[in-house]
Amino acid sequence: MSREVNHAASHVETANQAYNAGQWDVALVFVEKAINADPRDSDAQHLRGLIALKLGELTEAQTWLTRAVL
Repeated sequence: MSREVNHAASHVETANQAYNAGQWDVALVFVEKAINADPRDSDAQHLRGLIALKLGELTEAQTWLTRAVL
C-alpha cells in the first residue's frame, strides 16, 4: 500500500468519526484530505456525497455519490 493510500484511509477514518458525531464541517475537511491523497478512493467519494447531503448541497451530493459507484 502506498503512502498516499495510507493517508487517505486514515483521513477517511477520521472523517467517518466526525460524520457519525454530526460534525459535518470537520468531516468535510478530512474527507477532502483523503480525496486529495487518493482521488480514486470510492469510500472517500461516497462519504463526500453523504456530507454534501447533510450540508444541503444536493447537486454536489449527486456528483460525489455517482463517482463513488462508477
